[in-house]
Amino acid sequence: MKKLRYWFEFVFVSFFAWLIPLLPLPLLHGIAKLLSWIVYHLDRKR
Repeated sequence: MKKLRYWFEFVFVSFFAWLIPLLPLPLLHGIAKLLSWIVYHLDRKR
């Protein structure tokens, strides 16, 4: 099971390492702001 998890991790990291440099910076900035907003609101203490 651990080998399968590592394989999926390798595939996804490799894919995003290839994809991210191809995307325009304004799009990456928007995605980063959206993801950071989501994490902030899900992770804040209640």
